[in-house]
Amino acid sequence: MEEIVNKKEKWLKAIEQYPDIPIFMHNWWMDAVSAGKQWDMLMSLDKNGEVRAAMPYMYNKKWGMKYISTPAHTLYGGIWLRWDIKENLMLVKQVCEDFAKQLKELKLAYYSQLYTIGSPCADIMKSLGFRVKQKTAYRIEDLNNLNDLLNSFSKNKKKQLQKALALNVSNNISSEDFYVFLSENAEKKGKKTDITREDFLVLYNKAIRNEQGQLLSITDQQGNTLSAAFLVWDKRSLYLLKQSTAIDAKSSGAGELLVWEAIKEAEKRKLQFDFCMTDKDDCKQFMANNTTFTNISKYYNFLFFFTKLFNKI
Repeated sequence: MEEIVNKKEKWLKAIEQYPDIPIFMHNWWMDAVSAGKQWDMLMSLDKNGEVRAAMPYMYNKKWGMKYISTPAHTLYGGIWLRWDIKENLMLVKQVCEDFAKQLKELKLAYYSQLYTIGSPCADIMKSLGFRVKQKTAYRIEDLNNLNDLLNSFSKNKKKQLQKALALNVSNNISSEDFYVFLSENAEKKGKKTDITREDFLVLYNKAIRNEQGQLLSITDQQGNTLSAAFLVWDKRSLYLLKQSTAIDAKSSGAGELLVWEAIKEAEKRKLQFDFCMTDKDDCKQFMANNTTFTNISKYYNFLFFFTKLFNKI
């Protein structure tokens, strides 16, 4: 236990030092999304005892077998590499080989994590017997000129934003009201929201305490919520983590105004904007660029593979 605490303390120091570590790998995030479960880290130190590479991960157990998977609501993770390591392919290979060995020593049945955008680990992990699958993120990286960006939106998006001129933007929606709005909209679509009330409140409260999140809503003249979002950010990007628009407000422009206000928030903080794998066609109409990242996985026990086929994890 002392070793785990020591690694997490070193990781906290690294987070303060290196702005490219995504929010989804921060200690408080892992605490929030691992509620009731255990999380730990693989870590590589340089000769001065400083973190040069790390892999936060969450332990899961099912059917008597241990496995690692990307936690819920978490976009990116995997192996983080310090900038000087990332630029040296031999050192990257060394780290990947070391971490692959440590993963094997954990006696896992299965491993799967979403790696960060731009990670150089994919080919090396593939050569080590891991499965690599490309995924697509939609982002706006250049927010230097919002007027030019707005003018580049599709005709449909600009038309919807015109409709939304009479609507109001608010930062005052409560966490409870946001969750009710989120879950009720999901129910109206015949679905269930992908996060429980308790898990959302834990995540939201930790984001607020760490000054890395806020709620945003669009209301009509009567104060009714038409669209709302939960935004989180790190030192590089702002993420549209959770969003919902009322079914009967789809043609009001509220959803488009919500995204536009979130983009403006990213610009104000001098950050890039990440749509968090929102609908591809919708993102394209906001002139988002598609960027690839990878899911890296491996079965250590093929009983887990066959069991997974018939059971949803």
